[in-house]
Amino acid sequence: MKLSDFIQWERKKGQPIYRQDGRTIRPVSRILTLSWRPYGGGVWNWPVAIELEENGSVQELPIININLWAQVGIGLMVFTAGLLIWAAAKHRS
Repeated sequence: MKLSDFIQWERKKGQPIYRQDGRTIRPVSRILTLSWRPYGGGVWNWPVAIELEENGSVQELPIININLWAQVGIGLMVFTAGLLIWAAAKHRS
């Protein structure tokens, strides 16, 4: 078995959500798929950009995912607090 059988990391473009006057707006997302057959798996999907096509030219506008930044920040704070508590407990004994 290869690692690619368990983990897939890809970037996909969705269906156009707006199409009028020569403009097309299409969402772009990042997808992380974890699968462990036959037990199950999970999919994590998040937006990364909006693709704007106008008169033949394509422009990609990035989306800043504040929620992801908040999750990473909270995770780092919890890790740091745990490290400090562990160090304090080890120092006491």
